[in-house]
Amino acid sequence: MSRGALVDYVAQSAAGEAATRHLIEELVRTQEPLLVWGAGTLTRHLLATTPLGRANVVAFVDSSPHLHGAELAGRKILAATELGGRPERILICSVVFAREIGRMIRSELRLPNPVIMLTELKNVGTRE
Repeated sequence: MSRGALVDYVAQSAAGEAATRHLIEELVRTQEPLLVWGAGTLTRHLLATTPLGRANVVAFVDSSPHLHGAELAGRKILAATELGGRPERILICSVVFAREIGRMIRSELRLPNPVIMLTELKNVGTRE
């Protein structure tokens, strides 16, 4: 990797982290109830380095069965199948699987919940 490419990568990473931090600060400010999808490395990193733990996180959601029923940051980790009828906005804390999770939420689970993807930093599917 050339020096220029490395400098660009670092700048893009910093901009992405700043946008994520801004979003999380806004979620803390509004105290909107949230379901955070993902209980892995990225979520744990955000809990340690941003104010995510002060947001109104009602529960975490993860696809890994061995995490279901456990707790993260004092909140229960749910299975995706437990989300039916829940009204909270869903924050997807995954970069690699964000689109796949978004498709699962809409196509397989058929959930109408508003969704926030960190990879796009925009709302996907709003309630009318």
